[in-house]
Amino acid sequence: MGEHTIREILRRRSPETQRALQRRRELQGGKGDSPLKARIIAAGAAIAILACIGYVLNLGHTADKRLLESRGTRGSDALVLSDATAFLSNTVLASTDPAFYDKSRGSLLTRHLVRVYFPDAGYFTITIMAMSLEMNNPKTAILEAYINDVGFVANQGHPIKGFSAASGYYFNKPFAQLAPQEVALLVALTDDPEGLDPRQHADKALAARNLVLQDDLVQNVLSQAQVDALLKAPLAVTPHPAP
Repeated sequence: MGEHTIREILRRRSPETQRALQRRRELQGGKGDSPLKARIIAAGAAIAILACIGYVLNLGHTADKRLLESRGTRGSDALVLSDATAFLSNTVLASTDPAFYDKSRGSLLTRHLVRVYFPDAGYFTITIMAMSLEMNNPKTAILEAYINDVGFVANQGHPIKGFSAASGYYFNKPFAQLAPQEVALLVALTDDPEGLDPRQHADKALAARNLVLQDDLVQNVLSQAQVDALLKAPLAVTPHPAP
């Protein structure tokens, strides 16, 4: 049958036949089911959005809960932000996150704190948790948590957490008795406690401490004369960890 003959047959079909054929095409996946497909797609998208929102809210709740728990478990030697710890706070920020109080959401130091609490968390999780912490907590509380919860090396299997415990572990004296260069060493060690262990890698630890002192100079925490004098100071850690 030629193409001309086929066109003639199609042309001569009755309107009723053509309507029936059109209806069949619609039932087999034509235009008739487009609104249903659109509704299904919209419903699926709404469910996905709600699930994502729920996931984000749960991450934020988990981070806030962990910060609250850390406050409740600190011992009597925990440090508080005051004039006595001003040099520590300023040095931590100078070395880690000078813009901590300026940035509105997800500061670098807050991300570090999240990593302390959740070391296996990925980038997205850390970002959401950091934003939640800063939305629901004053930055002073976040900085204070970091100072008390950041990890150092383990002592006979027991983790050393916070600068107060670290001062006893490395210098065998209370934090209040530390000299500025000793505080700077502890700040440097938070970056890599094992790789910069001053008892095992004195040269690396000294270089890292001096970089922190230079950061203090850049951020006007210390003067040039002070830094010049402190750079000459020895590490002065005890030969063995305090029990």
